[in-house]
Formats: sequence, structure tokens, C-alpha cells
Amino acid sequence: MKLLKGLAANLFAAGPFRVECVRIEALIEKSKNIHGVDFLKKRKDSKKLLILPAALLALGLAQPVQAARRARVHRVAKKKAVLSKKRLQLLQGKTAKLTLKNGRGKTTWTSSNKKVAKVTSKGKVKAIAAGTAKIVAKNSKKRYTCTVKVTAAKRVLTLASNDGSGRRHKLTFVLGKKVTLPETGFSREGYKFLNFNAATDGKGRSYRLARAYAFKKNTTLWAQYHQLVDYTVNIDANQGFGQNAVLHEQEGQRVTLPDSGFSKPGCVLDSFNDKADGTGKKYRLGESYALKNVTLYAQYRREPISPEPERDLGLWAIDASGNFYPSQKQLTTVNFIAADQAKYVGLDDYFDYQIMALKFTNDLNPRYLGVQMGWSTHGFILDPGHKYLIMVRKSNQAPFSQAEIPEIAKLVRLENANAKTQSTSGLAKAPVRFIAHRGYSTRYPENTTLAFEKAGEEAGVWGIETDVANTADNQLLILHDQSLARTTNIQADDPNYGKSINELTFDQAESYKIKGVLPGIDQDHVYDNLHLPTLRQYLDICKKSGKEAFLELKNVNNMTALKEVVKEISEAGMQEHTTLISFNLGELEEVRNVLPGGKEIALMAIYNRQLQEDDYIYLSHLQAGADRNKDTTNVDEILAARKYGVDYGIWTVSHNDAAVDDLIKNGADKVTLNDANLVSSMSAVVEN
Repeated sequence: MKLLKGLAANLFAAGPFRVECVRIEALIEKSKNIHGVDFLKKRKDSKKLLILPAALLALGLAQPVQAARRARVHRVAKKKAVLSKKRLQLLQGKTAKLTLKNGRGKTTWTSSNKKVAKVTSKGKVKAIAAGTAKIVAKNSKKRYTCTVKVTAAKRVLTLASNDGSGRRHKLTFVLGKKVTLPETGFSREGYKFLNFNAATDGKGRSYRLARAYAFKKNTTLWAQYHQLVDYTVNIDANQGFGQNAVLHEQEGQRVTLPDSGFSKPGCVLDSFNDKADGTGKKYRLGESYALKNVTLYAQYRREPISPEPERDLGLWAIDASGNFYPSQKQLTTVNFIAADQAKYVGLDDYFDYQIMALKFTNDLNPRYLGVQMGWSTHGFILDPGHKYLIMVRKSNQAPFSQAEIPEIAKLVRLENANAKTQSTSGLAKAPVRFIAHRGYSTRYPENTTLAFEKAGEEAGVWGIETDVANTADNQLLILHDQSLARTTNIQADDPNYGKSINELTFDQAESYKIKGVLPGIDQDHVYDNLHLPTLRQYLDICKKSGKEAFLELKNVNNMTALKEVVKEISEAGMQEHTTLISFNLGELEEVRNVLPGGKEIALMAIYNRQLQEDDYIYLSHLQAGADRNKDTTNVDEILAARKYGVDYGIWTVSHNDAAVDDLIKNGADKVTLNDANLVSSMSAVVEN
């Protein structure tokens, strides 16, 4: 009970009334001034107050007092604990404060995913990474939850070239995630791209290429470079086949040595060495080395020499200085061919391939002297006392594949040229033979069955000369010109007018009629019953009249057609009564060396130039004669031919004169006449 100083009060008996009196008295003290009246100014008033509770009780007012008590108790009841936020959204790296209101005692804070969001013991939440986490406040055995959603924060990493080449890169990254730096993208001439640095001068923190780093803010990194020193590596063929090479490398780099491109006759590439004689450091083929200024020399390993060196070919070529280099379009013999005597070298197919010979000194280390024979469509003679390399290429100069080489190598032919010579002094001359040029072509349409038949009737004519060509379908017809324009009735507006005989089919060519070309006799006259003769018609006329078939391979453009020519000669039974002549010497070689039945047929090579000694050796080896233009030959050539046992013919004689007489008297034994009527006068020359 609380009383003012100097006052006294009597307590009621124990019970609820007593309590109420005490409580009322205390309220009176607390409210010292009610409505501006100080009830305690006079001591006599206190007595009145002490009587008040008893009066209230006596008057039956205890129940209202109890009601007031209950209302007071309700007003001061404890409130429930509440978390300040149930949902929270934060940007990565940001923080927020959570509080638990009306909590009792100590509160503990926890996070369901600390990788997303963390919380301190005082409820401070920090966003770590994108995602969702639950923050739990535990108080008085109860749990209060706030769901936190963290949004990723993005930053920019800038990569600058720093005076180098390459665009400035800007990479956007999520805060907290690592960024992998590029390995390339920047360069600087004469420098190596080394790394990145936080400072332009490279004095900041360094960052290695292709490594991953975490950045906490927007950052710029600067490319850093290292100045390089240039080195030169010289690759020397070391007297072998191959082009000397210069390789360049820079400090810190490795250079890969070639594993091919060099060869040497009778050897294969083995390694490289920094000494030409192989006594220095050895470097393996195809491997990489860090080399400084140095010259490496190709080293070769000798292999057994092939029994047929002319057929051991590799993909090499030669330049004007005699240096060999890899080539896909030319084949060259790997080993040198030593010519201890005159040798014939040739091919078995000149329609598709060409051949060439390179001359070297006959030494242990042969020195290049030059070209013995340029690209040729016929064989030739290798002079004795030298070494040679033989080359082959396709006629259309297309590249070779490695798989083709073995079959092509089989086409190369190398033989000893055993040409025997004889003295012409007192040497008996062969009988002179007269040949009618294109039949009896001065009176009848040339190269027709009519001209052939009329020539066959001439007693002094030994042979009938003509020209054979193949059509597009490889049928064989008689025609001197490449086209039909001059000797048939084909018109200028005809689609076939400008085409060659090789482009027309047999039926197309045979559809035209023969047109005369002899001025004053039959010029422009069309013969209704005459067409281009077939080869078989010509052979049958020669056989029937007992004349030699003096047949020029004029426009035969493929091996199939050439085989067909020899086949028809054989089927006609004319092998021993046919002489094949041609400007294309390679075709004569193919007849003699390759085609069945060709060895029995006589051959004559047509020349428009003066002959050299090698030509006579070549013809002697081929067992062929020479057929020369009467206006460009001379007696010395005829005597040289007789020395090597080579038949000699001249063409084309239109009239008798002293020069022709001289050629005949000295051994020209086959004379092609433009007019069969000349036989009688020419025969008189022979008899004298």
C-alpha cells in the first residue's frame, strides 16, 4: 500500500475488497490533480478519501470495479512475434535488414542456401548469387521464414589491343562467375601476343591467356606483347633433287622440317644435318625444332639400283638451272642412266604421253649439262659418254596420281642402239621404186578409187601413195586434208563444213560426194558415184593391181584407230606389201614396238629438215627408212643414209630435172611422182 507522507489508512480484511481499496488509493495518488483540484492540499480531505472505498463497497459497486480490472488486463496482453518481411528481392551483392517484432528472448538466423544469400546473427541478409533462398528466424521454438530471390548482377570486361591489331572486345559477365580470357584475337607485327594486364604498361596484375578469372567490377585489361627475334633456317638439297628452301621462324617458335621434296639418283631422303657431309647434328624428317640462324643439308640413303632404271620414276621436275623440285605434272627417273653406248629411249604411247631427256656429266656426282631432247612425241638416241635422266608428262599436262606411276613406267623403253655402218664405196644401190602420189592424181580426182585403179594400170608404178584418217567413231577413210571442204561437195553453210574428219562420224563423212579439183579437167565437178574411199577399198585395189600400199598415217589421232589400221592391213594380207609413212615418228614406233603384226610392215619417217647422225642411228634401230622433201635434201644425206643401211625416198617430183637425176643416181631409191606419166622418162634416168 502506497501513502503520502503523513497520511494513514486502515486496511480492510483480506479479500477482494481489500485489494480494490488499495488499488483505488494508489490511483488517487497517481492522479494528484483531477480537473485542476489538488485534493491533498488539506489534510482533512484525506480522511474523505479513505472513507470512499468503504462507501463504494457498501453501496454495491464492487462489480463495476472488477469489470474495469478485466478491461485493463486485456489491454496490456502480449502481441504475437512477426517477421518484418516475408518476401525479399535483392540484386546480387546488395544487402537488407530483417527484424523479428515482438519476439521473446534470443532469435537465431539461418539461410537455406548460403551460395545464394547469407544472413548475419542480427538478421542482415546479403545477396551472393542468382537464385532463391529461405531466411529462417527461430524464436521461442517457433520459425519465421522470409523467401529471398536474388537477381544476377552483370558487369563488363573490356579487352583492349594496346597498340596492336584486333578490335576492342567487351564481354558481359555475371558477377561471381569466372570469365575465360581469349587465346587469340590480338597481334602486333614483330611481336608475340603474351598475356593481359590491368595496366597498359604491364605493371599491374597479369592475366594469362585462356585462363578463367572472377572479376568483382567493370574491368579493362590491356593486351601485352613480347618483341620477337627473326631467325632463318636454310634447307639445302645438298646436290640432290629438290628446291633449296628458306624457312623463317621467330623467337620461341618451332619450325617443322619437311619430310619430302628432296631426292637423289639412287637414294632416298633420310634426314637433315647442319654439316653437308653428315658429321654434324642430325635432324629427323617432319619433326619440329627450335632453331636459330642455321643451314641444314639434306642427307640421303642409297638404295639398290633398279634393274630397269628407266622405269623407276618419281614426281619431280627440273628448273633452268638444273635444280629439281617436287611436281605433280612431271615424272623423272630416280636413278641416272649411264649411256656406255648409243641408246634408244622411247615410249609405247605417244598419243597420251611425251618424253624428255636431261644430260649430265658421267661422274660420281653428275653435273647438269642441259636438255638432250625437249618434250617429244617420238623416241631419240642418247649419246654415249654421259648420264641421263628421263622425264615423262601427259600430253594434256594433267597432274599424275601416285597410283598411276607404275603403269606409266611400263611404257618407257630403253634399248641399246646397235646401228652398224658400212662403206658406200662400191656399195650396190637398191632398185629405184616409183610411187604414184594420191593415185593417178594429175588426170583423175585425187585419193579416189578411180585414181587408185588408174595408177594400178601403169606398169612402171611400184606403189600407190595415199593418206588415211579416222572418223569420230574410229572408222578409217582415205583423205589428205583435215576437212572435207576442198575435195567434196560439202557447202559452206553446212554445219559440218568447218569440222575435221576426226569430228565426223563415218556416215556423215560418207554422205558427201567427191568434187574435182584439177583445173581444166574436172574442177568443181561433182562425181555422183564417188565418195571417200575406205582403207579396205584402197588396200584391195593395191593388192589386185600388185602395187605397194604406200600409206601415210595422216590424221590418225588415237591408239584404237592406229591398231585398226594395222589390223586391216593384216586382214587384207598386205603386211609385206605395205609401207607406212608418217611425219609423226611416234606412231611408227608404236607400230613397230607395240602393235601385233607391226613388225612385218615397212616404215618410212617423213622429214622436213636435214638429218643428223643421231637420226640415222634412230632410223637404223627402228628399221625404218627416211622420206625427204626433194627440195631440202642433198646427196650427202643420201650417202649418210646408205652408210647406216637406211632406205631413202624423195617427194614429190612433178617433173624431171638435173637435181632430181643426181639424187636418184646417188641412191634415192623411192621416188614419189605427182604424175604417173613421168614413170617412163624417170625410168630412162634410172637405166642410164
